[in-house]
Amino acid sequence: MGRKSLRFRTLERILGWVREVSRVDSTIREQEELGELGERVDVAANTKIRHEMEDTILSKDIKLRKKVTTITKRAVKQVSSLKQVITKKDKDISEISNMGKDVATEYNQLDNKRMAQARETTKQVEHHKKLAASRLEKMIQSQQEAADLQMRIESINEKHDEELAAVKSKIASLTRELRPNKEKKLTPHIIKKKGKHMEKIIIPKTQIMVESPSIRFVRYCRTVAIWCTKIIAAYKVALADGIIQALFDGTSRRQTEFNNFVAKIKDIYRPGHFRKATFDGSIIAEDGSAESTVRAFKA
Repeated sequence: MGRKSLRFRTLERILGWVREVSRVDSTIREQEELGELGERVDVAANTKIRHEMEDTILSKDIKLRKKVTTITKRAVKQVSSLKQVITKKDKDISEISNMGKDVATEYNQLDNKRMAQARETTKQVEHHKKLAASRLEKMIQSQQEAADLQMRIESINEKHDEELAAVKSKIASLTRELRPNKEKKLTPHIIKKKGKHMEKIIIPKTQIMVESPSIRFVRYCRTVAIWCTKIIAAYKVALADGIIQALFDGTSRRQTEFNNFVAKIKDIYRPGHFRKATFDGSIIAEDGSAESTVRAFKA
């Protein structure tokens, strides 16, 4: 077995003291026996022997009393010391127990706090998971809508490309038709006739040109019929890409008015049909006549 415990050692000490007390009791009994012996000596006739026996008994009694007193003091002292040790140990045990309780309480509080934090973290994770799933679903829907819109845009672009190709083909045909007259001097009645013919070819059921170019303008620009043809075609495909390029002109002042004209065409456009726009031949104005170009718009 291991080392003896404190209580076991204490019990051994107490048993030792009990044995000492027993020896003291036996000594006292011996003293009583000596007393009886003294009484017998008194009875004896020999006085000398009686005195010697009394002296012997007295000396033994004194020694025994001293021994008992010494043993008693030692026992009292040891018992007092043992009580102090036991009291100190009990106090230490109580302090250790209190410390253990405090540690257990603190650990329980910390454990509860950690559990609360873990629950809160779990709730946040679940919330973020749901939010991420919702965002993913919305993103998938957005991608699907974007794909549908892309398909619609591609379909519209294909349709516009086909219309633009047809219009460009008509413009090229009209340009080839009018090109032999470039070297000739054009007169207003020829311009009006050609314009009416172009109007019927491009937009048969819509009256667009109601005024012919002025004689003064024809003197400075023999290619006005080609420009009018391009403008009429631009009215037909006002929302197609390349309108600005189709109306390109070297003069920045006229180019600005061309852009304004296209913007006006775009403004009056409605899905499925066009509203009527009226303009005269002065839309391609000579240098210095930007104001007259603006006034020429009658849409």
